Amino acid sequence: MNKESSGGFIQNLLASLFGGNDADAEKKRQLKFIAKRLSKSRFNKFYHYPGNEALPPLAKFFYEIYKALAPAQIMFQNIQASQNKNLLNRLVFDFAGPAQGKSLEESRRA
Repeated sequence: MNKESSGGFIQNLLASLFGGNDADAEKKRQLKFIAKRLSKSRFNKFYHYPGNEALPPLAKFFYEIYKALAPAQIMFQNIQASQNKNLLNRLVFDFAGPAQGKSLEESRRA
Protein backbone atom coordinates (compact mmCIF):
# COMPACT_ATOMS: atom_id res chain seq x y z
CA MET A 1 0.00 0.00 0.00
CA ASN A 2 1.31 3.40 -0.77
CA LYS A 3 1.17 6.16 1.77
CA GLU A 4 -1.36 8.39 -0.05
CA SER A 5 -3.99 5.66 -0.39
CA SER A 6 -3.70 4.66 3.26
CA GLY A 7 -3.98 8.35 4.23
CA GLY A 8 -7.06 8.64 2.06
CA PHE A 9 -8.55 5.53 3.62
CA ILE A 10 -7.97 6.80 7.14
CA GLN A 11 -9.34 10.22 6.25
CA ASN A 12 -12.45 8.63 4.70
CA LEU A 13 -12.92 6.44 7.77
CA LEU A 14 -12.62 9.39 10.15
CA ALA A 15 -14.90 11.51 7.97
CA SER A 16 -17.54 8.77 7.96
CA LEU A 17 -17.35 8.40 11.73
CA PHE A 18 -17.20 12.06 12.71
CA GLY A 19 -18.93 13.71 9.77
CA GLY A 20 -16.73 15.15 7.09
CA ASN A 21 -17.35 17.99 4.68
CA ASP A 22 -18.53 15.73 1.85
CA ALA A 23 -21.69 17.21 0.31
CA ASP A 24 -23.03 13.82 -0.85
CA ALA A 25 -22.56 12.31 2.59
CA GLU A 26 -24.33 15.26 4.18
CA LYS A 27 -27.20 14.94 1.71
CA LYS A 28 -27.56 11.22 2.47
CA ARG A 29 -27.47 11.95 6.20
CA GLN A 30 -30.21 14.57 5.86
CA LEU A 31 -32.38 12.24 3.75
CA LYS A 32 -31.94 9.48 6.30
CA PHE A 33 -32.93 11.87 9.09
CA ILE A 34 -36.03 12.98 7.18
CA ALA A 35 -36.99 9.37 6.51
CA LYS A 36 -36.60 8.56 10.19
CA ARG A 37 -38.84 11.47 11.17
CA LEU A 38 -41.42 10.47 8.56
CA SER A 39 -41.48 6.89 9.81
CA LYS A 40 -42.25 8.13 13.33
CA SER A 41 -44.90 10.60 12.23
CA ARG A 42 -48.47 10.07 11.14
CA PHE A 43 -47.38 10.44 7.51
CA ASN A 44 -45.57 7.08 7.42
CA LYS A 45 -48.57 5.60 5.63
CA PHE A 46 -47.80 7.78 2.58
CA TYR A 47 -44.15 7.00 1.93
CA HIS A 48 -41.98 3.88 2.05
CA TYR A 49 -38.38 4.97 2.57
CA PRO A 50 -36.41 1.78 1.85
CA GLY A 51 -38.03 1.53 -1.57
CA ASN A 52 -38.14 5.32 -2.10
CA GLU A 53 -41.71 5.06 -3.26
CA ALA A 54 -44.95 6.84 -2.59
CA LEU A 55 -47.74 4.57 -1.39
CA PRO A 56 -51.35 4.50 -2.69
CA PRO A 57 -52.77 6.39 0.31
CA LEU A 58 -50.79 9.45 -0.83
CA ALA A 59 -52.63 9.47 -4.16
CA LYS A 60 -55.94 9.06 -2.33
CA PHE A 61 -55.03 11.97 -0.04
CA PHE A 62 -54.31 14.24 -3.03
CA TYR A 63 -57.54 13.13 -4.70
CA GLU A 64 -59.55 13.95 -1.55
CA ILE A 65 -58.00 17.43 -1.49
CA TYR A 66 -58.85 17.86 -5.18
CA LYS A 67 -62.45 16.75 -4.60
CA ALA A 68 -62.85 19.29 -1.81
CA LEU A 69 -61.23 22.22 -3.60
CA ALA A 70 -62.32 21.80 -7.22
CA PRO A 71 -65.88 23.17 -6.76
CA ALA A 72 -64.56 26.23 -4.92
CA GLN A 73 -61.96 26.81 -7.64
CA ILE A 74 -64.64 26.81 -10.33
CA MET A 75 -66.81 29.16 -8.28
CA PHE A 76 -63.96 31.65 -7.77
CA GLN A 77 -62.98 31.51 -11.44
CA ASN A 78 -66.57 32.34 -12.42
CA ILE A 79 -66.62 35.26 -9.98
CA GLN A 80 -63.35 36.61 -11.36
CA ALA A 81 -64.64 36.24 -14.92
CA SER A 82 -67.76 38.24 -14.09
CA GLN A 83 -65.63 41.00 -12.53
CA ASN A 84 -67.97 41.09 -9.54
CA LYS A 85 -65.46 41.93 -6.81
CA ASN A 86 -68.17 42.74 -4.27
CA LEU A 87 -69.43 39.16 -4.43
CA LEU A 88 -65.91 37.84 -3.95
CA ASN A 89 -65.39 40.14 -0.95
CA ARG A 90 -68.72 39.08 0.53
CA LEU A 91 -67.82 35.40 0.20
CA VAL A 92 -64.49 35.95 1.92
CA PHE A 93 -66.10 37.91 4.73
CA ASP A 94 -68.83 35.32 5.20
CA PHE A 95 -66.28 32.53 5.30
CA ALA A 96 -64.17 34.33 7.90
CA GLY A 97 -67.07 34.44 10.34
CA PRO A 98 -68.95 37.35 11.85
CA ALA A 99 -66.22 38.69 14.17
CA GLN A 100 -63.35 38.32 11.74
CA GLY A 101 -65.50 39.45 8.82
CA LYS A 102 -66.26 42.75 10.55
CA SER A 103 -62.60 43.36 11.35
CA LEU A 104 -61.64 42.50 7.75
CA GLU A 105 -64.28 44.85 6.40
CA GLU A 106 -63.16 47.66 8.72
CA SER A 107 -59.51 47.20 7.74
CA ARG A 108 -60.49 47.22 4.06
CA ARG A 109 -62.32 50.54 4.47
CA ALA A 110 -59.48 52.18 6.41
